[in-house]
Formats: sequence, C-alpha cells, structure tokens
Amino acid sequence: MTAQYRVLAGGSVLEERVFADTPNEMVTMFYNKEGKLALTHYCSNRPGMLLKSSDARTLNFDFDKTCGINPAKESHMHALAITFDDADTITTSCKAIMDGKEMPEHPTTLKRVKS
Repeated sequence: MTAQYRVLAGGSVLEERVFADTPNEMVTMFYNKEGKLALTHYCSNRPGMLLKSSDARTLNFDFDKTCGINPAKESHMHALAITFDDADTITTSCKAIMDGKEMPEHPTTLKRVKS
C-alpha cells in the first residue's frame, strides 16, 4: 500500500491519498474544524471524525455525528488512531462499521520512502 501526503490551501489542509489511480482510491482531508483537528474520509461515502484524544505520539479520532452518516445503516470508517512510531514510520488503525456491526481492527504500518 502506498500513501501520498500533500499540504494544500495555504497550509490549512493535509491530504492523504491511498490506492491512487485505482478504482479503490480514497482521500482523507485533515483540517481545523472550530478549533479542533478534524478529518473527512472520502471513500464510498464521506464519514467525518474529530480528534478525541492525543499524546506525544498518537492521535485518536472518533466519529463526528454531524457528518450526515447514519452509523446504524451505513457502512463507514468510524474511528482512526495514528501513531508516530519514529520520524519515518506511522501506524494507523481504523475501526470500521459494516452493516451496523463493528469490524476487527487491522493496524497498518507505513514507512516513508525517501527519494
């Protein structure tokens, strides 16, 4: 899996793009929402999350009830944890809801490729 990151809009948005140029391409936009770090994940639908907690290494996001998705009826990404393992490595783990049921989490470790 390859993830690409770009800072956009004068530094106000961080874009994460995975599975670029494939039918499964997804984009997540990280931004400030009313003074709180937020994200919108663009896949088959558009779940939003707000920063729930953080420490020196980890950001924990949880479902934003105002994003317009009905969690009981729509499959979606419901929560996300991002851990900064070192300067070149992050581990992400997302909680997905499918058919109203929480699915097992599958952590993914990403390593920076320097050119």
